Amino acid sequence: MKKGLVISMIVMVFTGLVLILKMGLMPQVEGVISDFHQRYNDGEFGYIYREMASGQFREALPYGPYEEFMNKLRDRFGKVVKAERTGWGVFYKNIGSTFNLRYRTVYERGELEENFTLLKHGSGWRILTYDAGSGK
Repeated sequence: MKKGLVISMIVMVFTGLVLILKMGLMPQVEGVISDFHQRYNDGEFGYIYREMASGQFREALPYGPYEEFMNKLRDRFGKVVKAERTGWGVFYKNIGSTFNLRYRTVYERGELEENFTLLKHGSGWRILTYDAGSGK
């Protein structure tokens, strides 16, 4: 039983690495985050919500509270100056394939740890969760 579990885990890890490296997923998902940051800097919160967020994200968070959060974030920290990926992971859930990314993001007036969960959507990725956590 343990041997089968270990083999299954190795296969899952290998499959995840193949998807990331051979199929070019890292550039795709990093492109989503780069686009998010650019649109954040441009104040295009509506676009992020309508076009980049998953249906599950929009169902869980109505536009009003989302927009209020994004405006407070921008008012307090300013625009994104630099974002560095500090962690990632691929997961297979009942809702589909997800890609988690963690960034150390430097803003004009401070820095935060940002966590994104992207959900596979057709040939692209949509934001399932976004957390701008603790910072300086």
